[in-house]
Amino acid sequence: MSAPEIEALVITALRGALPASRQPTSDAELVATSVTTVTVQPDRLAIELTGQDEPIELPWSHTRNTRRREIILPPGSAPTLRPMKVEHRARILTAIATGRSWLDELVAGRAGTTEAIADREGCSERSVRMTLSLAHLSPAIVRAIVDGRSRAASASETLPTCQRPGPISTAPSVSEPTFVDLEARQLC
Repeated sequence: MSAPEIEALVITALRGALPASRQPTSDAELVATSVTTVTVQPDRLAIELTGQDEPIELPWSHTRNTRRREIILPPGSAPTLRPMKVEHRARILTAIATGRSWLDELVAGRAGTTEAIADREGCSERSVRMTLSLAHLSPAIVRAIVDGRSRAASASETLPTCQRPGPISTAPSVSEPTFVDLEARQLC
């Protein structure tokens, strides 16, 4: 709620609470002579008046500045997921495979640090760390991406750009992801 709206509520409350004989004609003068403080609280406005112990309390709630927006479907229709674009699916699967490869290198000790991988690949260490996080995706999420049923396509547009080029297969015969026993090996 904006300040002018709060001011209007305060002035209306003052005009209703004070006798007409004590009210100046201008709103600014009314507020200046009658109000000590106005406290905005989550559920009410507390207006402390000059010379009075009890404040005037008005019920109030903050209204959102932005409306919640959603697509409203007609009754009886079910939402359908649009298929993922082939380019987006290929890009995110490449990034997942790269992340898994780099994680394996770190766990096996073939790459000392994420900084070493970044130097070798010609990208930032942050980009390497972001790509490594994709190695921990749930197998169900990876399967949905492979099948083209995931909404992760929009996320693929913001993936780091230093993935190694290499062929990937999006055929249905993609094997389930393999897991590394992290307790058995230590990271750098």
